[in-house]
Amino acid sequence: MPTRDRRPLPHLKPPKEEAVAGPVARPNAAPSSPPRRSAGAASRLRNAPAAAKSLEEQPGYDPLAPRLRPAGAPPDRQVRERENRRLRARIVEVERRIGEKEQEVKDIEHLMATPGFYDDRASADRAVADRQRLLAEVSELMAEWESLQSAVEVRG
Repeated sequence: MPTRDRRPLPHLKPPKEEAVAGPVARPNAAPSSPPRRSAGAASRLRNAPAAAKSLEEQPGYDPLAPRLRPAGAPPDRQVRERENRRLRARIVEVERRIGEKEQEVKDIEHLMATPGFYDDRASADRAVADRQRLLAEVSELMAEWESLQSAVEVRG
């Protein structure tokens, strides 16, 4: 690389014997010393290769594999939020089904209150059985709703 007066700089092209023999000495350069490190940094550097070797020596170790959460570790924020959204969606679904079943029970009770309903004994028995079945379903859905609500409250 030429300078202003078009002459190459001598320190950019070392003589061939120095290049082969070892490191190039730079003219007019201060002698370099290794950078100073604290005692803690030196111990970390000494221990780092041992830690890396111990990981590499483990059977089946893959440095590019995803790191799995240890067993028993609490889930991270995204997992908790995903679970809470799932629980809340299930609560909404159960509430919708409870409303539908309660409306069916009201319809049957309204039908049972009409005059002459009990004149046809077979249809009256079917309606009473349907009402009992729907009340049992509502009871089961309410129990599920309560358990879901308590799970959401516990998780926060």
